[in-house]
Amino acid sequence: MIFEHLIKENRETFTEKVKEICGYLLINPDWLMLVMWFETAGTLDHRIVNKTSGATGLIQFMPATVRSFGTTTLQLRQISNVEQLDYVKRDLALYRGRMNNWLDVYCAVFWSATIGKSGDYAITSDKVAR
Repeated sequence: MIFEHLIKENRETFTEKVKEICGYLLINPDWLMLVMWFETAGTLDHRIVNKTSGATGLIQFMPATVRSFGTTTLQLRQISNVEQLDYVKRDLALYRGRMNNWLDVYCAVFWSATIGKSGDYAITSDKVAR
């Protein structure tokens, strides 16, 4: 699996759980690993925090999102990387069967309304209304 050499804790258990989750989600494990690698700034550190937004963890959970799961970003940082994967599964389960490539997985994390959009779909614009 890509990037598994970056996993510092519980590598074997972590990679097995990623495969299990991806089997459930009907996605390639490399797709999830790529998204987690990107979201953790290339570290796969489940404790990483975005200083601006407060987003935390393997897929940069926003504080409001984890509140809906009955937890906090602080609590997410304190559990193991393997335990945090349960929250990754819970978050992505909403899109099970709709993620057909790594970009769809990223869109499920970043902005779910863009899942399945064509490659030329603009999610931002450099044009400013005047």
